[in-house]
Amino acid sequence: MSSEHRLDRLEKIVRAVVKEGLRERREMRDRINALISAQIRNEEAFAQYKLRTEEAQAKTEEAMAQLARAQTNTQEALAHTDESLAHTNESLAYTNESLAHTNESLAHTNEALARTNEALAHTQEALTHTSEALADTNGVIVQFMRRTDEAMVQVARRTDEETVRLTRAQAETEERLKAFIMNTDEKLNVFIGAVERLVGGRSEGNP
Repeated sequence: MSSEHRLDRLEKIVRAVVKEGLRERREMRDRINALISAQIRNEEAFAQYKLRTEEAQAKTEEAMAQLARAQTNTQEALAHTDESLAHTNESLAYTNESLAHTNESLAHTNEALARTNEALAHTQEALTHTSEALADTNGVIVQFMRRTDEAMVQVARRTDEETVRLTRAQAETEERLKAFIMNTDEKLNVFIGAVERLVGGRSEGNP
């Protein structure tokens, strides 16, 4: 294989490595954005369970820090790759030395990719913990709503019972009031009759 073919092959390899690094960084950014969006959408749902949420958020922030460190390592690896390409362009007359620098740069790139994969694994673990925390929160919310519904049913039943009791008491009061009025009317009629008889008797005795 000629030197030119080796350089072409090296350039293709480096471009593939750079493209793969950019794709990994873009995917990591998308995952971070998706994680932040999920955190914002669910803040109100599990505000009363702040402790679990803070623990999950701490794990997420730790994963994001690891991801940032991995991104820094990737940028350093890309910097090494650019430096290697510069040395390759400057040392076309020294093909063997350039290939040695290129192999060293590829080794650094592989190490950076390994660290990136490790950071992605930590991020996935953090996402798993966050999903578990959300599932626990949803379960607690469902249980709270069920208890609230049961309490509302009991309050409605007690309200209905109290309404029935008050209706009965009102009916009894009206009956007693009606009986009192009738009794009073009878006594008043008797009293009026007695007064009329008394007046009539006096009128007959004193013409």
